[in-house]
Amino acid sequence: MVKIIHTADWHIGQMLHGFERGNEHRDFLKFLLETMKSEEADALVVAGDIFDSSNPSAESQKLAYDFLSELREEMPHADIILTGGNHDSWSRLDAPGALFRSIGVTMIGRLRTKPDGTTDCAAMAVPIHDRKGDVALYAAAVPFIRVADIGCGTEDLTQDLVVSRIGGIYRDMLDYIKTLPSTTGKALALGHCYMVNGLLSELSERKVLCGNQHALPVSVFDGYDFAALGHLHRDQSITPNIVYSGSPLALSMDEGRPPYHHRLVELVCDSDGIRVDHSIEVPAPVRMYRVPAKPELKGAVEESLRKLAAELPFEPDIQKRPFLEVPVLITTPEPGLESFIAGIVRGRVRLVRIVTGRDQGSAGGVSSGGVIEHLEQISEEEVLRRKWAYDGYTGTVPDDIMKLYQASVEKAREQLGEEEGRS
Repeated sequence: MVKIIHTADWHIGQMLHGFERGNEHRDFLKFLLETMKSEEADALVVAGDIFDSSNPSAESQKLAYDFLSELREEMPHADIILTGGNHDSWSRLDAPGALFRSIGVTMIGRLRTKPDGTTDCAAMAVPIHDRKGDVALYAAAVPFIRVADIGCGTEDLTQDLVVSRIGGIYRDMLDYIKTLPSTTGKALALGHCYMVNGLLSELSERKVLCGNQHALPVSVFDGYDFAALGHLHRDQSITPNIVYSGSPLALSMDEGRPPYHHRLVELVCDSDGIRVDHSIEVPAPVRMYRVPAKPELKGAVEESLRKLAAELPFEPDIQKRPFLEVPVLITTPEPGLESFIAGIVRGRVRLVRIVTGRDQGSAGGVSSGGVIEHLEQISEEEVLRRKWAYDGYTGTVPDDIMKLYQASVEKAREQLGEEEGRS
């Protein structure tokens, strides 16, 4: 039997509303290392979005690479496989490839292809060994698939074409793996994609052109014994054998409370197949509070916040302070609201978000609520929706315009990543 730890969507280097999270990621990676050892795992698979940015800081890269080095040192037998996600720069992940290979780490940032454009299956079929050193199974280590990888322009991307091209890549991989000898004959697919019926986290997941816009059916993984996926931050099973591990940390305030759970998934592989054995809860390095639980008037909010401040100790290290979101009802504009709240909880929490709604009894009537927010707090699609309404257009944004907009955003992001990679 082979034990495999499946995780994804680390997003090392992520800022939550301007606050650094390096300590949280450091704590997670320490927990992951200890879990690999305590579970006596034979392999670690990471299904994309290792970093939050295509141009991660030197500190973020050091954090990730120090972990990989320490894992290899403490578990010399373990197979370590990482693939790129839509947040990652494939060129940055692939650049130290020879160095990774020298210590037995497989890092695949971009889909491998041959000079004729066909899939280089041999470069992405990665063996996973048992404790005796025999090859027990193979992983199809397929990273996030970009528009360029499926050989067409954005204007040609119909649902049928996307499914056909991506399905073809996975079929080619499976056909190749079936020719390779292993003790179980099993095949594990890795992927960073959006599946039909997958549940999204609106505030922290980028819409990806070959992902959320074109959801993939389960038939893409026909023939595989298991698909270990990344991209969706909520842990979920599309089928018993097509599973998202979810992100190990809450990447937005909404992800810091139910129904979100932050877990590692332990898989087992034997002659009967590949299946989930159990999930392992990742301890939250810091708490996330929403106080009060529902919007209240300023006086009630003050009372709740003073109670919270009295319960929490002063924390000199800002990265160890809990995060706080405050929903509040207002009757008139409150330009000093943020300073008022910060004064109550200063030194005990990090104030990340104030959600405002107009009191039903106010002269302004009922409001659906608003948010004192920064641009990074809303999705790219919401930017277009607001612009659409601001310019006086009625109804929702038409699908064809939304698709063109998403394609433009993704193209701009790829160009930015390439420019950052050259800098």
